[in-house]
Amino acid sequence: MSNRQTLQNLLKELNIQAWDVLLIGDGSGSSWNVASGWGCISIEKDTMLRRSWYGACNLGSTNLAEIMAYLHPLTWYAREQLKSNSSQFKQVHIVTDSAYLTSKGNKEDSSFGLDQSIWHMFNVFQSFGLVLNWHWARRETIELNRVADKLSKDTRKHIANLFDEELLNKTIYEFNPLED
Repeated sequence: MSNRQTLQNLLKELNIQAWDVLLIGDGSGSSWNVASGWGCISIEKDTMLRRSWYGACNLGSTNLAEIMAYLHPLTWYAREQLKSNSSQFKQVHIVTDSAYLTSKGNKEDSSFGLDQSIWHMFNVFQSFGLVLNWHWARRETIELNRVADKLSKDTRKHIANLFDEELLNKTIYEFNPLED
């Protein structure tokens, strides 16, 4: 895939024909001992509206961040689908640079371990009328993936710098102490 391409060319290269929502995201993190962040861009076919989704948590792995990039917008789209009382399923195509997500999402790898509860949430989206289709694309080959990558890194850095750890660890026990 080229660095600069139209949406039509991107859809063609990923072999996406029938779609209602396109999600292109990324996560940023390293281990459960540090902050992680995520970013995603959604495109709605009927209006061509694009939305940016992003967030962070103070402790989280890379895989959690990658998952949250899609769990965050999908939760909103499921709510909207439920509110619309539509009996039509929405075709949601998820584009990720994470081989882990693609294999789990396409159910090529059924060993879930600790992530099983999170993946169960993705399965529930179908009951709300969302059909999830997962696509892998090499990192930084899609412009919107680069945007999502920047969002994920910026939010991770922001949440990591939100608190001075030394101050937080010193004072957190001073609130509602066990005894006077």
